[in-house]
Amino acid sequence: MTYGITNGDPNDHFSIDRNSAVVTIKAPLDRETIDTYYLRIVATDGGGRAGDDKFGVNVNGEVFLQSNVDYDAGDRSFALQVYVNDTVGQYVVVEGSIVVDPVNEFDPEFQPTALYTPTVSENTAVGSTIVTVLASDGDMAESATTHGVVIYSIDEFACNCSEFMLDTASGAIILLQQLDYERTTSYTIPIEATDSVTTVTGTVVVTVTDVNDNAPKFTSTGYSASVNEDDATPQAVKIVVATDRDSNLNNNNVIEYSITDGNGDGFFTIGASSGEIITTGLIDYESYESFVLEVTAKDKNGGANANSDTSRVTISILPVNEYTPVFQSLPYDDATVIENAPLGKSVYQVGATDDDAAGHVHGQVRFSITSGNSAGHFVIDEMDGVISTVAELDRETRSSYDLVVTATDSSAALNDERSAEENVTITVTDVNDNTPVFVPAVYSVSISESLAVGETVLTLTTNDLDQGVNKLRDVAKLSGDADGDFTLNGNDIVIANALAYHIKDFYEISYEVTDQGSPPLSSEGLVTITVRSENDFPPVFAQATDTVTWSEDTPIGTVLYTAVATDDDTGEHGTLYYFITDGDPDVVFLMDKNTGEISLNLYLDHETVNSYDLEITAYDNEDINAADALNDVMILTIVVDDENDNRPLFGQDQYTINIDENIAIGTNIITVVATDEDAGVNSDIQYSIVAGVGQDNVEINPTTGVVSTVADIDYEMYVMYSLMIEAVDGGTPSLTGYTNIQISVNDLNDNSPQVSPSLFTVAIPEDTAADVLVTPIQVTDADSTTNGEILCVITSGDPTGQFYVDADNCDLYTSAVALDRETKDTYNLIINATDGGVPMLYDEGELTVLITDVNDNDPILNPASYSALLDEDTPVGTVVFDVDATDADINENADLTYALTSGNDLGHFTIDQDTGIITVEQLLDRETVDAYNMIVTVTDDGTPTRSNTADVTLNLNDVNDNAPTFTMATYAFVVQENVDISTSVGQLAATDPDLGANGFIAYSIESGANSDHFAINSNTGEIHTSAVIDRESISQYSLVCKARDLGSVSQFTLVDVVITVEDENDNDPVYESTLYEIFMDENSDIGTVVVTVVATDADTGANGLVTYSIPNTDDVANTYFDVDLGSGEITVKTTLDRELYETIEFLVYATDNGSPERTDTTTVIVTIGDLNDNYPTFSPSFYSSELSYLNDLGEPVLTVTATDTDVGQTVTYYFQETNDLYELDRNTGNIRVIVDRQPSVNTKYTVYVEGRDDGTPQKSSLIDATVRIDTFNPYDRLVEFYLSVSEDYFELSRDDFITSLTGIIQEDYPTGRCGVSHIIRREVGSSSTSTRRLLVTQDHELTVYVYGVRDDEADSLDGLSRSKNFVSNTYLFNKFTSDSSGTPSDELLRDPYTQWSIDQVLLHEDPNSLSWFEEWWGILILSLISLLLLALILLGIFLIYYFCCRKKKKTKSKKPVDKQPRTTTREGWGKNTAYKPSKTLLPDSNILVLPTARPGNAERKKPEANKTRQSEQELESIPKTPAPTAFDGRAVDPASGRIYEYNSKTGQRRWLKAQNYDVNVPGNVTS
Repeated sequence: MTYGITNGDPNDHFSIDRNSAVVTIKAPLDRETIDTYYLRIVATDGGGRAGDDKFGVNVNGEVFLQSNVDYDAGDRSFALQVYVNDTVGQYVVVEGSIVVDPVNEFDPEFQPTALYTPTVSENTAVGSTIVTVLASDGDMAESATTHGVVIYSIDEFACNCSEFMLDTASGAIILLQQLDYERTTSYTIPIEATDSVTTVTGTVVVTVTDVNDNAPKFTSTGYSASVNEDDATPQAVKIVVATDRDSNLNNNNVIEYSITDGNGDGFFTIGASSGEIITTGLIDYESYESFVLEVTAKDKNGGANANSDTSRVTISILPVNEYTPVFQSLPYDDATVIENAPLGKSVYQVGATDDDAAGHVHGQVRFSITSGNSAGHFVIDEMDGVISTVAELDRETRSSYDLVVTATDSSAALNDERSAEENVTITVTDVNDNTPVFVPAVYSVSISESLAVGETVLTLTTNDLDQGVNKLRDVAKLSGDADGDFTLNGNDIVIANALAYHIKDFYEISYEVTDQGSPPLSSEGLVTITVRSENDFPPVFAQATDTVTWSEDTPIGTVLYTAVATDDDTGEHGTLYYFITDGDPDVVFLMDKNTGEISLNLYLDHETVNSYDLEITAYDNEDINAADALNDVMILTIVVDDENDNRPLFGQDQYTINIDENIAIGTNIITVVATDEDAGVNSDIQYSIVAGVGQDNVEINPTTGVVSTVADIDYEMYVMYSLMIEAVDGGTPSLTGYTNIQISVNDLNDNSPQVSPSLFTVAIPEDTAADVLVTPIQVTDADSTTNGEILCVITSGDPTGQFYVDADNCDLYTSAVALDRETKDTYNLIINATDGGVPMLYDEGELTVLITDVNDNDPILNPASYSALLDEDTPVGTVVFDVDATDADINENADLTYALTSGNDLGHFTIDQDTGIITVEQLLDRETVDAYNMIVTVTDDGTPTRSNTADVTLNLNDVNDNAPTFTMATYAFVVQENVDISTSVGQLAATDPDLGANGFIAYSIESGANSDHFAINSNTGEIHTSAVIDRESISQYSLVCKARDLGSVSQFTLVDVVITVEDENDNDPVYESTLYEIFMDENSDIGTVVVTVVATDADTGANGLVTYSIPNTDDVANTYFDVDLGSGEITVKTTLDRELYETIEFLVYATDNGSPERTDTTTVIVTIGDLNDNYPTFSPSFYSSELSYLNDLGEPVLTVTATDTDVGQTVTYYFQETNDLYELDRNTGNIRVIVDRQPSVNTKYTVYVEGRDDGTPQKSSLIDATVRIDTFNPYDRLVEFYLSVSEDYFELSRDDFITSLTGIIQEDYPTGRCGVSHIIRREVGSSSTSTRRLLVTQDHELTVYVYGVRDDEADSLDGLSRSKNFVSNTYLFNKFTSDSSGTPSDELLRDPYTQWSIDQVLLHEDPNSLSWFEEWWGILILSLISLLLLALILLGIFLIYYFCCRKKKKTKSKKPVDKQPRTTTREGWGKNTAYKPSKTLLPDSNILVLPTARPGNAERKKPEANKTRQSEQELESIPKTPAPTAFDGRAVDPASGRIYEYNSKTGQRRWLKAQNYDVNVPGNVTS
């Protein structure tokens, strides 16, 4: 039998085995399309004999196959003979043939398996065969059929395998593109083998093996790190990381790190495998501020043929404040400042150093005064340590300051400051600014008239706050003692004349005290002296007794009585003193002993003491125990009057009673009583109620104090009465007392309970629990205690007992019986309230309780689920479902709201919250979501809400509605310039969710400038180069690429592709300027920007990244400047000092980060501007000079010099104190004697000079110049050197001259020295010579005046207090001469002295000195001798006497011609002395002459011209010679070198002023 399906299966879903009749399903069934199949199956038997084992025939003549034929086994055709027999045995033979057609019975099958796993190296050459796959097919492969022909292909839809090609015939997979292990380590290639009917699949997994074709790459071209200089070692600094895209095969990606540069001192090591840089030891910031290490990473673990990369690691050493500032030049105990120093005066400078780096804040010291300056007198410059005054000083208030100066480094912000302290002692020196005073200013003394002459009355005490000479004082009497009765013995006032009280009993004497300061200050004091007489009479009171009356409230201090007594004595014994000697033990009273006034000391109290008897005694001596004291006594009675000073007082502060309510009106309740200690009307008391609760219901008797009712007493009105009772006395003014009465009222049951309100309604929800308060019921009873106790019960309206009333407070509660609104929703309750009084009273109230609904039913959905099939392009707004629900609850509990609570996250659908209708909200997309399983939640509006859900299912039918979509909005690729053509740049990828051809994507380049430089694989989307790429020509490409699908209506998408060309380092950095010139002030803050140098590099990336640096070899630039590596910003690193460098010129490198590096340089010139940051400095700071006290030439005594290292600063000079003897040239520093002033001889003068610059702010010298000037007598100290050299030459060699002479006297005085007092230049002239004067024949001649000092003990500041020891001019004369005529010594005639042509050395003598017989006492002696001689020879030789007298008269008549007055000085010393020239000195004609030389030593002892000295009377008696019209000659005074004019006839002379020295113009001068 054979079987077959003949009907009922139009879509061929079923098959039947023709032999076994087994029916099988051969295609998927779909119930929704066809849910029932009716198949017709036919079974057929053989019906005839078999003509062959392959074929058979049935009775119907149908030839059928009886066994399988196999075309592939050779069954290609069969020749058949079919016998047709009838019933009678007749037959016919029908011949025919059956051709077997090939059938594709066998599927291709990969051999040996469908999985191939070849392994290939990434450097395998393109074109190599990776593997050959093989698929076999049992079908015959011949020309007649292709069923056995297998064609191979790669499933391009499942794999983007553009690197490989599969040969369709051979199955060889050939490499098309270079592999890169680092990009892809394996490829899974889906392959297909098809016999044109059936396709089978296989998989080729190509494993790519690694080769070392990638160098390590640091993650950064530059790293930065920092380490503290005190970090313990080893200290981790930085971990550098390099990666290698190779695998670890053969250690290809195993990296070894090393430091290859910048670590010359070996401060760092690096972990060979970890890349961790660590320190090997402490690094001193002061030695190294930073390191730039070159680190190298090598792959293959550093082995042979390793690839490498380098990077820089910049390590900054962070300073640690290691060192504490150290003060220099200790101790600071010699600072002085004068007390009147101006504000801002620089007093002292401290200095400190810090061994931390000067360029860092750790090494920068700031100064502050931290102690000893509480009054704020000083301030210290934070930077330079200069201490200056900021407040006026007063030595007398404080003579010294011990300041604590703190030197602090770093800054508070860093929290690592170190500091050191040092004491600075500043001594305030004195000026005479305090006037001496008498202490006290007024003295008063009383003395007896009997004191004897010579006795001391008192000693004056004076004081002067100054010190030293300024403190020394002298006292003198000024006035008040015309008769000289008192005299001063030192400071003691002593009686000089006998005193008499009756003549003068009082003295008021003024004294003056004067100090010895300059200028002296003085003040006056007053001394009053009272002269006392003797005591003769006792005091006498006017009356022996007296009485006064005073009120007890008399104020303290009131004068109650004045006692008066008299005494017939006068003076001190007539002065009386009064005392209370009895009757006042408590000192209630005080008595003025001088006036006799008795005043009240304590308050009087009539109630305590109503009268006092006082004993008053008057004495005539304040010392009542004195032997001569006399007295008298009186009795004073003081009566104390009463005042109303006591207030009424109640017996109790509060009275308390109880009364019943409703007592009769007029009932007496209580009696209160008050007392008053005063007397009379002051103690009369009146009572009243002044305040209180319920005072209108009671009254009080004003006299008796009885309190009674005046109205009904009602407990319900007042439970308690509180009354304030006032008691007022009868005094004026009256006084008041108070008490309080507390009256408690007892309650009676006279009030019914009250339910309020009597009718009201409340509502409660039906689910109220048991014992829940429904409402409080307000029930009141005005009564109290039992009368007010209330019992409440429900008497009606609650048959089932859902409520109960609290027995204590009548509140209504729910019972345990549950409420049910659906059963009963309203209760009308009657509440009864009864009190506990007798009789009982009650009240009722009606309460309506409404039962409100609660949400206790869920919404009900019908049906509980929904489903539908929907096209994905269904329009928005289409209704999909109408969901319906109901809720058994009412009102808001039954108000339903619909919502999609799940499955609609994308918001594609919406549901009407009121109706439940679901509509399409957004366009649907099957490719995004192909089915929706949503949940609709229905929620009522109850509280809390209740809800229910329904499931809603939607399936979408697909349509072709999607264009390809790129995986990125924009693609960015990078390609190295100059790469080979066909180098892969990158790959685009697009997807299309559509199915079939609509989802297959083809790629193309649509547009873009120079787009022909690239090509794209249309199948894979891979872009590769098609031309040479040059970044310098084009650095970036912008292409537009397209992806389109292969649908019948093609859709496409465009995308932007940006291809950036990577750079090679082929350009140098280039500075914008080759020279930067900058000006900036010194002391600019650290961190101040100097300039920003800018260099550009045409390259990009690391190649174009420029870093800036200053050459390490430029120490100066690296000391003062930092350059930012990245920005080129140059900043100040260390404070600039113009005094060290006016300009700093240095190079700055600009280096790119390419490999190899490229560099450019620029020059930076920084010109440093000067600031006024330096103080004028004296050098030396101590000056010592000597001066003839007669020198009035106006030449500088000495010159002080201060310098200021700031640029352009001019120093001016000032005396610290006003000086009335010397003047100071502020510009030159020359110190001169003020014109018309003359210093004292042999005196030391000390002045202090301050230097100030003209900067802003102005600075003054820290250490002022101390100038010492010692005066001497020129006639004791000077010798005269006569030199034949010009003044200019001498000035040039002046120091050599002094040094040479000093060497001579140091033979005797090793530390001695010589000095020049002054020089005189004389014009050339002619005169006769003598042994003491040499004719000058040179253009000029000089007289140099020389003195000597024995030692140098006074030539330093330490020797300021010592005296200066001069050598005598006699010593100098003997030292420098070889004979008495002044011939220079042999030494002075040798080198080096020959250069000065020393002609003569003379003693400097006083031209006005007198011989002994010219002195008054010499004249007197000679006169006495002459008189004696005259007396002896008077009688015997009259004629001789007569002759002598005539001769004497003749001689006298000639003297006026020879002796003319000379009103000039010999050498300009400033004194007018008489000079008597001889007529022989006058020249005969008007020519300039030199007077004859002075006589020798022997001759000068007896000069002819100076035998006598005329007195003033003699000069006045000389006949006056008429003054000539002009002087007719000029000459040079040999002693002084000054020029004078003379009259050859009269002998008169006059000096010429220096500015008119013109020897060729006689008479044209000013004298």
